[in-house]
Amino acid sequence: MKVYFDVGTPKNHNTIVDGATFELEPRLVSLSIQVGSRGGSLIEARVEGIGQISSANFNTEGVILANNATGSFICQNGSVASYGVIHCLTNRDEVPAASDISLYLYKTQAYHACYGSDASLCKYEQLTSTPLPAFSAVDNSVTNKIVFTGTNFFTADYTANVSYGGADADTVTVDSAT
Repeated sequence: MKVYFDVGTPKNHNTIVDGATFELEPRLVSLSIQVGSRGGSLIEARVEGIGQISSANFNTEGVILANNATGSFICQNGSVASYGVIHCLTNRDEVPAASDISLYLYKTQAYHACYGSDASLCKYEQLTSTPLPAFSAVDNSVTNKIVFTGTNFFTADYTANVSYGGADADTVTVDSAT
């Protein structure tokens, strides 16, 4: 076994012998967003010390994000997108404002608080009081354009994505809340 360290050499590195095994403890460092939609949001969590985990054993050996105050998982599913990056699709539940998010390790059944000096990077909220967008009509009569009509569309601080018939739109423009 060869071990490579990208930043410096750890203390007592010479005691790691060929064929030895060791485990890194994953540490939650930051979340890509601090406010999510009550309908569910995709959070990209930066987690030091996590490698690839097959989807078959993710929920028995992997990690998931949890609300520190309640211990409940905020993700309906998760995956390791790349080394040190976890994708979490949030549940459609309320997560109170400025909730501290922790990392749950399935293998050890332990919760770990945000690691580092800036705990605000691991705060999250997902409120259910804001009404979700609702669609009332779809017009696809114009070539290369589909117009959705409805209510409560977000007009600011939001990146709109649309999928219709299994195809994702290249560009999306929200003209108004309707």
